[in-house]
Amino acid sequence: MPPRFSATTRIPYVSYVENELILAEATSATGGSDAVALTHLNNARAFANAKFASPPPVGSTALPTLVGITGAALFDSIMVEKYVSLFQNMESISDYRRTCIPDITPSHNTQSFTKVPGRLYYPQNERNVNPNIPDPSVQLATHGFRNQGDLD
Repeated sequence: MPPRFSATTRIPYVSYVENELILAEATSATGGSDAVALTHLNNARAFANAKFASPPPVGSTALPTLVGITGAALFDSIMVEKYVSLFQNMESISDYRRTCIPDITPSHNTQSFTKVPGRLYYPQNERNVNPNIPDPSVQLATHGFRNQGDLD
């Protein structure tokens, strides 16, 4: 069994990195100082560097300090860092639904999906008893999938 599924695996609900990236996103998205947002982003990257092996394992490198990034490029960098840092955490899905960043493409699939789901689907047993749930076929054709530029 992979270590991630061990009974003693640590699962962080809130982390320092997540908080730094939330501060970076909030500062950037509300028109705050790009320098302050960039500082929060670099704090998260520095923490990741300090947490893992130093020097980095062969074949990998430490995350560099970012400089000179402003505006939309800074916001994009923050959201990509959040996606990577919070991977397999529900918050990364929520962030993707809000921003469609990073620009990801589904892998090849038998359903010919070309977009990434914008919401999780309801199980069949819930659809059997709750008439208020959106029809999955409608979700496939409309807002149930999101791509960058599809924001409502």
